[in-house]
Amino acid sequence: MEKNDYLDISKIDVTGTLIGNVGYKPQYTIIITCVFAALLCLTRNILAIGIAVFMAAFALFVNRSVKERKSVDVYKEFLIVYDSEDESKAQKIDVDDIVEWGCKSGTTGADALWVKLKDEREIFKNTFQIGKMFRCMNKCMPDKESAAIREEESKNKKLKFSLPKLPFGKRKDKE
Repeated sequence: MEKNDYLDISKIDVTGTLIGNVGYKPQYTIIITCVFAALLCLTRNILAIGIAVFMAAFALFVNRSVKERKSVDVYKEFLIVYDSEDESKAQKIDVDDIVEWGCKSGTTGADALWVKLKDEREIFKNTFQIGKMFRCMNKCMPDKESAAIREEESKNKKLKFSLPKLPFGKRKDKE
C-alpha cells in the first residue's frame, strides 16, 4: 500500500456497524501466560517456579516492548486500515472492493491480514491478534475468505482418477 493511499482519519466517514477493533499487541496471550505462570507457582516445585518466573518475565517484557497501535477497524460495510507509522492516517476500503481475504502466517513474528482488491492490489496488515482479526473478518464477509473460495471451487471440479497401467499382466476392469 502506498503512502498516498492514506488519508487523515478525521477526513474519513466512519459511520456504520462496528464489528471489531483489532490492534497489534498480543493482549490475551500476555494475560494467559501470566495466569499460567501464577498457576505454576502454586505447584511448589522449584523447577516449575523457575519456569513460571521466566514466563512471567518474558510476558512483561513483551508487554513493555511491543507498542500498542491500531491495525484495522472492521465495520459491516467497510474496513479502516491504519498506517503502521502514523495512527492518525488510515485508508477506507469498501467491502464491495474486496475480492478475497485471508490470514497469513508471518515470517518476521507477527501474522498478517491479506486482502486482495478488485484493482489487483494486495494489502498486508501485521498483527499479533490474528484470531480476533479472523473472527471479525469472518463475521463481515465469510464468502470472500480464501479457504471458502477454494472449497467452493473444489466442489465444482470433478475428480479425475484412473488406475495406472501395470507393466505385467492385463488389467481386469469390472463392468
